[in-house]
Amino acid sequence: MGRKSKFCHKCGSEISIDAKFCPVCGARQLTFEVYDISEKGERRSVYIGIAAFMSGFFGVLEFIGGLGFLFFGSAALKIPVPLFNLLAGAMCYILAFPLVLFGILDLIAAFLLWDCKKSGGIIALISSILGIMIGLLWFPLSIIDIFANFIVILLVSAGWSTLK
Repeated sequence: MGRKSKFCHKCGSEISIDAKFCPVCGARQLTFEVYDISEKGERRSVYIGIAAFMSGFFGVLEFIGGLGFLFFGSAALKIPVPLFNLLAGAMCYILAFPLVLFGILDLIAAFLLWDCKKSGGIIALISSILGIMIGLLWFPLSIIDIFANFIVILLVSAGWSTLK
């Protein structure tokens, strides 16, 4: 049950709870806005915020890395050694495709996670699980990627209940 009256901060007279000015002394009354932040989904979980940041950061790195491999692949095709240029170019193109794809997926996941959408969590989980599976093929070189994807999975799982 709420109160129906309050006291003037200047003269101490009892006044209506909704009064903007004191009817006795005329002093303007202080008003405070009270926000309830305890409702589920109103605030972004720290876990989801960090997962969104990590997804976005690694999404940009993967996308730029994929574009770099496309560039090197087209440059490798111009090498005057017949078989080497095809192999080097094909290898660069094979590496470029998943990097660009995962970069785009991670960026989409980051934006959706920042808005606390469950779809962002699903995309982040799928991208991270596939990233770990592909990373295992390149294990010694991709240990940081595997670790980062594992951390994103843990963060999204920890903050899953806050997603809408």
